[in-house]
Amino acid sequence: MRPLIPLVLTRAVVAAASAPASCRLLLVRHGETNYNAAGRIQGRLESELTQTGLEQAEKLGAWVDASSEALAVDRVFVSPKRRTRQTLAGIESAQRAPLPAAEVRPGLREIELTVWEGSLRSDLAESDPRWEQWKARPDGFSFEEDGHAPLTDLKRRGCLGLCASAGASGVSVGDSCRRAAEEWAALVAATPGGSTSLVVAHGAFNRVLVQTALGLPVDDFGFKDGHYAFENCALVELRWEAGQAHASAWRKRYPAPSEWRSREAEEVRRARAVEAGEPPDVEEAEHGGAGRRRKEEL
Repeated sequence: MRPLIPLVLTRAVVAAASAPASCRLLLVRHGETNYNAAGRIQGRLESELTQTGLEQAEKLGAWVDASSEALAVDRVFVSPKRRTRQTLAGIESAQRAPLPAAEVRPGLREIELTVWEGSLRSDLAESDPRWEQWKARPDGFSFEEDGHAPLTDLKRRGCLGLCASAGASGVSVGDSCRRAAEEWAALVAATPGGSTSLVVAHGAFNRVLVQTALGLPVDDFGFKDGHYAFENCALVELRWEAGQAHASAWRKRYPAPSEWRSREAEEVRRARAVEAGEPPDVEEAEHGGAGRRRKEEL
């Protein structure tokens, strides 16, 4: 006679089998470039990895390979810029088993600071009063010369994608949801339950994508708050349940890991910051100090 299986255990097994499978996104910023090292604005311009940047990419690749059992990558997406493709090549060079072929997504490109691209940040800080205006209120900033609004444009790269899926997901999408929302919706659609996607993109874009994924408003994407900052070749993990439009949690994985941070905790954190009128304090050490964060900007 076969032993009876406890009813509680049976229900637990059935519940586990019927629960939505988790989806995962590994989000990477490119390695150090010649523009990063010089303190120049990149945006749409092409730049190349320095020797330090190449080594950063290979070290990250070795970490990904060592973690491959837990971080098995099913899909790879990359920005079309040379610096991100070089970074992906460095990651791939350290793998014992090849990664899936990468899909190039133009929407993953960096925020565009049209008039300032190629300029030294130090020169702008000294000679252009708009630099402080941009850092203080990026969401309301635009260039007089060409009318370009950098953060608005970044968010515009895709309200349509998320709006198209909003009916099915039950999520209400406002006019402020733009480009990063489109990319997030596309990545969610391309990452079925139980699978993992790897994305190699850019510092400012990644900050906006993380906040968009968590369903947070994107009005100040990190000049005053290093919470979402990406140093060169940093990797962040986002998690959500299949069928959900927003990530349920995120954490930093490389080079300095953090604990999981839930969407609800991030909403509370933001509400407190808004109430206080300034971003919450963050530990300087967590983001590599002010000098490293300065390199991270764009």
